[in-house]
Amino acid sequence: MQIDPLNREHRTIFNRLKRQKRLAALVLVIERLSAAALRPLIWIMVFFGLWLFQVPAIFGQAGSILALLAFIIGGIYLAYQDLWAFRWPSASDIHRRLEDDSAIKHRPLSGIEDQLSNPEKTETRALWDKNQAALARLLPSMRVKAPRGIIASRDPYALRLGALTLFILGLIVAGPLWKARIHDGLTPPLGLNLAERSSGVALWITPPDYTGAAQIILSDEQTEEPLQVPQGSVLKASVSGGFGTPQIHVDRQVFAMKRGVDKNYSAEMTLPAGQNLSIKQSLFNRASWEFVTIPDHTPAIIIDGEADALPDGPVRFPVMLYDDYGVEFLDIRMDLSDIVEDAPPIGRALEERRTVLSPAETQFKISPLYDLTAHPWAGLPVRVRFTAHDHIKQSAQSEAVEITLPERTFSHPVAKELIALRRGMIWAPLEDYKARARELEIILSMPGAYQHNKVVFLALRAASSRLHHNAPSIEVSESLVHLLWDIALRIE
Repeated sequence: MQIDPLNREHRTIFNRLKRQKRLAALVLVIERLSAAALRPLIWIMVFFGLWLFQVPAIFGQAGSILALLAFIIGGIYLAYQDLWAFRWPSASDIHRRLEDDSAIKHRPLSGIEDQLSNPEKTETRALWDKNQAALARLLPSMRVKAPRGIIASRDPYALRLGALTLFILGLIVAGPLWKARIHDGLTPPLGLNLAERSSGVALWITPPDYTGAAQIILSDEQTEEPLQVPQGSVLKASVSGGFGTPQIHVDRQVFAMKRGVDKNYSAEMTLPAGQNLSIKQSLFNRASWEFVTIPDHTPAIIIDGEADALPDGPVRFPVMLYDDYGVEFLDIRMDLSDIVEDAPPIGRALEERRTVLSPAETQFKISPLYDLTAHPWAGLPVRVRFTAHDHIKQSAQSEAVEITLPERTFSHPVAKELIALRRGMIWAPLEDYKARARELEIILSMPGAYQHNKVVFLALRAASSRLHHNAPSIEVSESLVHLLWDIALRIE
């Protein structure tokens, strides 16, 4: 039937016919492809299911190799018998499908593209036109039905359902190890015992020493439970074989490995926090693990009670510490209280660090003792604050404690005089040194008062000389304050 380009009805009919022919071709391809792929797909699901259940591995190395050979030989045979026999539908196949689905007899579409060989005869032309008009009336009624169920005829015993069930149950049993088991089935060890087989992937996760956690050693074998990895752990990885440069993937972070000798690759890095750790090479997963990062929390510290001043002047502070891996250092800082008036005495804020090493995940109470009687602020209100530091330099600070710094009591008359002179220098460091020098000279002139102690005599002479030869300054006064304290203690 020839299309008249000016005839709108002809164009509509033939456009619809083209669409129906395309649909019929698609239906035929689906039917033929499903019939051709049915047996190879059943074959694959059966062997994958066996490998997921590790059935061939029960019989050792020989069983694994025989199973792989059977899989390959059977797969080649079925591919040759079924897949290679697949043929694309021809024009006559498409026409026949349209005619069958539309219940049209006598195969009218076979002459759809025929041409009149003798158009000059009137009788022939009349008969041709009549036939074409009948064909044109049939075209709008053409229909294509859904693909026919031919799988049941190809598999009358429903083996496909058994293979599918075996495969699904194998996936459930294998769990996260399903990839590794299928990989083992497709690549059985040749010339090696299964116990001696090396995957080519090895990882060592070493937690920080202070955690006390054991090293984690991994290969390509996945773990059922996520790995528990302490924060700050060091990852060492080694990969051998394969094509391309392996990469370490931690969630969306990617780290390239360095190539060594004989196609061996290695990497060493601090493992970042994440949930999935995998080794990929040439877009393929060599190994994968789920893990959980155990965070190292900030320590906690509180002042658990009142500060206690001992008879000789040292102060004991009750401190409670807690950290998941233990506190390493304890710092104290002492500042002059805000209630002291505008002209404070000389002296510097005290800062001191002590090693603690408290037990992990345990409330640890300590009572550090500090002898602060030698400080220029002894006898004054001060503010004390403690800071706890863990092994990764995280810190926590306690609340401030307001106390009056204890003073030491001296009983020796000379020691008392020196402490009084020292106190005056603390509060008035820039006052004229001459009067203070005279006081020291008077003490020097009475060596019996300090039992003729030569060390005391020389120290007093040094202090007197500083007062004589220096102008008043904060630096000289601070040095003399410390020297006078040491002299008074020796006399006492």
